[in-house]
Amino acid sequence: MIEILWHGRGGQGAFTAARLLGAAYAIGGKYALAFPSFGPERRGAPIRAFTKLDSKPIGNRSETEKADFSVFLDDSLFSDTAFNELKPGGKILVNTKKHFIDGRIFTIDADSIAE
Repeated sequence: MIEILWHGRGGQGAFTAARLLGAAYAIGGKYALAFPSFGPERRGAPIRAFTKLDSKPIGNRSETEKADFSVFLDDSLFSDTAFNELKPGGKILVNTKKHFIDGRIFTIDADSIAE
């Protein structure tokens, strides 16, 4: 199973992105599960969302603690603790203008692309 952990702020579309990725994966006859983790937060508050992808039905509906991929839609949410959420060999994608030397971190300036 491939597990993706999404970090964003309320209203940024982290849960929508998690669902869209799951829906796209499931088109090929595979299985996907996507769900958010937030409470009474307001717009702009940090939220997490999860996507699980597999070739067989997904029975584990718990939150992802160790992900294959961790996506940060807001670079202010990224910190060194993000590595604690990764499986061995996991990768991190950060929406930022900054550059990192660590080979596990990939960056893209998605805000500028969207503008």
